Amino acid sequence: HVILKKGLEDKKFWNRWSNYSLDDLRKGVAEYTPEWAEKHSGIPAADIERIATEFAQAAPACTTLSNRGSAKHYNGVHNSAKVQQSP
Repeated sequence: HVILKKGLEDKKFWNRWSNYSLDDLRKGVAEYTPEWAEKHSGIPAADIERIATEFAQAAPACTTLSNRGSAKHYNGVHNSAKVQQSP
């Protein structure tokens, strides 16, 4: 929500690799504001907004890992570790 609202998304990457439009994504996440997330998580909305902004502005030097994809492949745990250790 925050990244899209502030226009910090990587439009070039999204348009190349996704078959879902950014406009549709914006509509889909519009109700999930930092205030909504604060109510459900207990994390202050200001912190959520700050972290989302910092994350987007650090790109491409940052990543998130859910450990659901790469770790499920042969040597996947090593692949995930290398991504996390990359400068």
